[in-house]
Amino acid sequence: MSSRTERKLLNELQDLGYTGLKVDPSTAAGYHVDHPGGDLIVGRRVLPSEPSAMPTDLSDLYVIEEKYTASTEDKWIRVKTEKTREMVEFAERLGATPVLAARWSTRTEWSPGAAHFCADVRETDINFDAKTFGVKPADVAEDFEEAEVFFG
Repeated sequence: MSSRTERKLLNELQDLGYTGLKVDPSTAAGYHVDHPGGDLIVGRRVLPSEPSAMPTDLSDLYVIEEKYTASTEDKWIRVKTEKTREMVEFAERLGATPVLAARWSTRTEWSPGAAHFCADVRETDINFDAKTFGVKPADVAEDFEEAEVFFG
């Protein structure tokens, strides 16, 4: 959601050995183009455990929707369900894992910390029948892991 926090997450993932790019939906004229590709697409080469088992390299690939809030009053990070559903379908067509990465400003006393909390969207309790859904700081303890753990 925030270019600054998207870059922070991308830099953190690069430190963990991933290569990726920020998917920029804006045009030269400043218009935004809707797309299902999330905010970041990252991956890293994975070699087979048995060199003779597979003649080609494999990769870990992730499509990430990053959300950030600096609100001091509203603890919820709001996510559009339809956009998330499209991201899941896009990621699955690529053979990638669809990830939701949530981060709260540390300027709020209830923030879970200065980290992105990540989860495979398909493994969360998202109600895809609703128009939007929310993630609150308390949710990260149950369904999410810090980025360095999730991607580590």
